[in-house]
Amino acid sequence: MRRVRRLSLALLLIGATAFALYWTWGRGPRLRTPLVENVPADAVAYVRVDVRAILRSQLWRRLVTDRGGDRGLARLRERCGVDPSAQVDELAAFVGSDGPRSLDHVTFLARGPFDHDALGDCMRQIIEEDGGGLRRVEVDDVPAVAGARGDSRMAFLGRDGIVFGAEPSVRRVLATVRGDSPRVEGVVKALHDDVVGSDIPEVVLAAAVPEHWQQALRERMGSDLPEPLRAALAGLRGIGAGARVSRGLALGLRLRFDDAAHADEIVGLVRRQRDVWLDDPLVQLSGAAGVLRRAGLEARGVEVVAAIDLDDATLDRVIEAAPRLLR
Repeated sequence: MRRVRRLSLALLLIGATAFALYWTWGRGPRLRTPLVENVPADAVAYVRVDVRAILRSQLWRRLVTDRGGDRGLARLRERCGVDPSAQVDELAAFVGSDGPRSLDHVTFLARGPFDHDALGDCMRQIIEEDGGGLRRVEVDDVPAVAGARGDSRMAFLGRDGIVFGAEPSVRRVLATVRGDSPRVEGVVKALHDDVVGSDIPEVVLAAAVPEHWQQALRERMGSDLPEPLRAALAGLRGIGAGARVSRGLALGLRLRFDDAAHADEIVGLVRRQRDVWLDDPLVQLSGAAGVLRRAGLEARGVEVVAAIDLDDATLDRVIEAAPRLLR
């Protein structure tokens, strides 16, 4: 009889634990696959990265690790005994039409085998050391955490999904996930699908270009911008880009214009500038000339399509030569 009671108690505890885990993390919606399917219709720019591919890449080692740029991750591992980067398989972010004036205007989506308890303890420790605090909340019946101040929320969708951003944006994501609001379509979705359809989808960028973004682009490029280029940029409607970083570096770029004449103009301008660079002795000595010659560039209707694929050895030479070329 005692053994039966012990077994019954053990089963009761297991059941209560399972129910608690389900109630905390298992209820509610789950992120859709692919991550772009969770992005609201008002988004005008979207980027997704394969985190593991990035962290294993030669680019990350040469440009970040070798220069001490990942000290923050190392400190987190030492302080908390958990490696956040190992718990994220893919990370995405999107912005609305107002643009990313600050990180407060960027919403993040993450998927991976999260250890919520360990991550939560780590976040709490770091935030409390900075004089802040965390509290448990709910956003549209989804468990979340919030800071002591501000409207930022981190909502947990099952055991493998996280949405982080300003509360109104998190709510829009949840409505999209549930099918109550439309997801992003148009230029952003079309360019995303074109890039993902290639063989370089470890990093994906897709963006529409509203008028005020065009104006900001022209201002950044300066008043000495050639008039043909200025006119062509006025017709820019979308940008799509993809990268493969796990083996060498492959890059693909799509620029979508409102008129095929603008695409032809851009291709002509870039080809003429490439010829100028190829005549530069410094470019020839650096080894960059071979890279420029291998780069593909063509106009396809209203789109400019460019691509390049570098093996590990060539990429290494380009990284070595880049500071000299920039100077």
